[in-house]
Amino acid sequence: MKSNIHRFTEQCRRLQGLYREELGEQEGVGPFPHSKNKHENMLVDGDVTGKNFLSDDIFNYAKRRVEQNRQRKNETIEAYRLFNNMLSSQPMAFNLFRPLMKLLEEGRAGDVTKMVRAAFPAIPIDEVYEVGIEFLHEDVKRYLGDKTAMDASDWS
Repeated sequence: MKSNIHRFTEQCRRLQGLYREELGEQEGVGPFPHSKNKHENMLVDGDVTGKNFLSDDIFNYAKRRVEQNRQRKNETIEAYRLFNNMLSSQPMAFNLFRPLMKLLEEGRAGDVTKMVRAAFPAIPIDEVYEVGIEFLHEDVKRYLGDKTAMDASDWS
């Protein structure tokens, strides 16, 4: 007997599969690049097509972060998952938070602060001045000690 979470995940995979088909994209394998099984929510060559991202800016930022990932010992970004898994929290974080980062880069911190306040009205937020995606502090022991990355953070 399947649990509610398994039924929910299957439903999400089916919906992502329908969306992938609407895009005219092939069904990819997963969850790893050398997996044998195809999954409805997996793309093929997402690192080339950028289909897992809402804009070219987000896709290009993701590619830059993957390159940085190769140079940092503590980074936890999984490129295959980021570019190909349509249900992963990694691309979701990039799609949700990179636009906020872009606004900050454009000097629009006031707009970002208003948006974040509106999204989290119960949390007193003075100012948003920085947003990080898949953030992992260099001192891993300072947090969880298990190399878990935060999907998004304003910690610096």
